[in-house]
Amino acid sequence: MYKRLPIFLTLFPFIFAAKCRKDQKPDAGLSEILPPQSQVIEPLSPESRIQVLGLTPDTVEVGVSFTAQISGIGFVEDSRIYLGEEELYDVSYLDSHHFELGIGAQNLGAYDLRVENPDGGSHTLRAALFVEEGVSGAVDGMVVGPEYPEECRELMLQFGFNEDRLNENNKEFLKEIQNCFSLAGMNYTIEGHTDERGTTDYNLALGERRASVVKQYLLLAGVPVAQLQTISFGEEQPIDSSSTEDAWKKNRRAVIQIKE
Repeated sequence: MYKRLPIFLTLFPFIFAAKCRKDQKPDAGLSEILPPQSQVIEPLSPESRIQVLGLTPDTVEVGVSFTAQISGIGFVEDSRIYLGEEELYDVSYLDSHHFELGIGAQNLGAYDLRVENPDGGSHTLRAALFVEEGVSGAVDGMVVGPEYPEECRELMLQFGFNEDRLNENNKEFLKEIQNCFSLAGMNYTIEGHTDERGTTDYNLALGERRASVVKQYLLLAGVPVAQLQTISFGEEQPIDSSSTEDAWKKNRRAVIQIKE
């Protein structure tokens, strides 16, 4: 028996330590090791989904009051709207994609447009509005008449599935009809359209990107920014309402129209 006693004494510290570890709760003592911010993980708040896609009209005459419409995603009735740093109060909520605004006369310049939702989400569209001289039918003192080529009345460009970039056919077409944009003082609306597939929000954003890429091309070609504005209709105005590949192909488009 006495021969076994040294062995027991040797093993006793390990047996005692194991017993302590079993009695100890998992992760006990971490508060002494980890900083306080690592001990509590608060759930993330849901991300607010709001996006401002466009303002119509996006170019107006200096010193003139006007009515405008915002298009976008995730609007609510109590949203606050700012033009530049000035909050707008003549605001009518139409639906989750549109507001109607009464805007007073503005000074020359470019203005950002910001929409803020009550949940704290907000989005700013940079240079959403241009205030310039000579927008209302007169440029450099020349009054523009109503006559313009019939072939320039409505111009259409087709897009591939889910595409928002100009292909070579579109670029070539825009070169061929470039004379349509040399009409002094004429204003043009570029509409973005999609087929019926996808959500309403996604299609509105896709339509806006299609209209915007056409606008950017025309700006690079020398068309004054004051003569161009964009609007997205998404899937809301199909040429063909059939649910077929041929119909979808027709509906994926951007349309350039002269504003009368």
